[in-house]
Amino acid sequence: RKLGIDPAAPLPELCSRISDLTGLTFTLIPVDSQAEAIRLVKSGQADVVGRMADNAFFALKYNLRLTTPYADISMVQMTLKLTEQVKTVAVQGDSQLDFLKANEPAGMSHEFSIYPDVEQCFEALSSGKVDAFYCDSITALYLMNTHRVSEFKVNGLPGYPYNLTFGVCHNV
Repeated sequence: RKLGIDPAAPLPELCSRISDLTGLTFTLIPVDSQAEAIRLVKSGQADVVGRMADNAFFALKYNLRLTTPYADISMVQMTLKLTEQVKTVAVQGDSQLDFLKANEPAGMSHEFSIYPDVEQCFEALSSGKVDAFYCDSITALYLMNTHRVSEFKVNGLPGYPYNLTFGVCHNV
């Protein structure tokens, strides 16, 4: 099967392990965003979205079935080092926005700006268009390792459980 994956995801090792256990083979297709992976599945060029939040409503919207979660990771808030107050937050796509709104603690209210991919969210943060960028800890680690870490800070977001699943095309 072909599997669209985000470059920051630890999926090659997982897919290799699944192959060892089941005999299934995977062709990993690097994509720039979850939206691109979903487009590949909808067009029949891939069978599985490799990295999705465990959000049944979002999966249903795109006619995908979710597997049992394969990872439980934390959500984090990235800001510029000198940011004192967060009012505007960049998020990647509708799936993440739905997840964040559904899990936002009572009394908190942010203005969310949706961007199609991680790079555009990070650029919005870097350029000051938003006060923060919410992402999973794996993505934050990747960004911190590939950019000037001294300009940013990362804080955990307790209360946002984030489970990763595969989104499988209904035709598979």
